[in-house]
Amino acid sequence: MIKYFLYAQRECEACDELKKVLDENNITYTIKDVFNDRIEWEKVRHSQDIKFTPTMVVVNKETRDVKFLAVDRDFDTPEELIKLIKK
Repeated sequence: MIKYFLYAQRECEACDELKKVLDENNITYTIKDVFNDRIEWEKVRHSQDIKFTPTMVVVNKETRDVKFLAVDRDFDTPEELIKLIKK
């Protein structure tokens, strides 16, 4: 089973665009607001060298594999992210 977590923030155009594309592709995800989950976000940012939102975390519950996919590092468009997580 794969779970998706999206680190996002309010008034973030790229975050809103990504949410729309995820919804259109019927991908269920949990939103992690970087302001409400600030301590967690800071740990993720520093451990993964991530600078921006949106950031998608893909967790495979069976293999315990965790992937961090960040905008401007791993993908540039929502469509690129969809291709990455559908692999």
